[in-house]
Amino acid sequence: MVEMENKKLIARINKAFDLKYPPGRGRFVAIADDFGVTPKTARSWCDGDISLRSLKRIADATGVRRAWLILGEGAAFNEGDDGFNDTPDEETLREIVTLLFEEAAGLKIEITPDLVATMAAELYGRHTKNPQPTRNIINYILSKPA
Repeated sequence: MVEMENKKLIARINKAFDLKYPPGRGRFVAIADDFGVTPKTARSWCDGDISLRSLKRIADATGVRRAWLILGEGAAFNEGDDGFNDTPDEETLREIVTLLFEEAAGLKIEITPDLVATMAAELYGRHTKNPQPTRNIINYILSKPA
């Protein structure tokens, strides 16, 4: 029974991390950088070797509900929230993108739309206290006419 519960916890931890850190090369390094731990610790978390304190940190950083991550109770997200913040505030994004282009022009550097989108998504994430903006925000910015 304990082993089955541990497997379920491991699955929930990885699902929570999947939202912000897609599986693949560099995942543990990215997690480690954001959480201030070593990549080895990040890997051990994904393998289920984790403290309650770290589980709470992961829940808070990824936007999943603590009760779901820790105990497997209820839904992963609050009703109407899927953890991706797909509907950014257009006015805020427009201001951020405008400021980025103005700063680049003032510094006499050329920036690509992809770079602006990535930088704007990061700044938008800071504004909304979402520590790791998703690719959805970047795609959203790139889909808007300049």
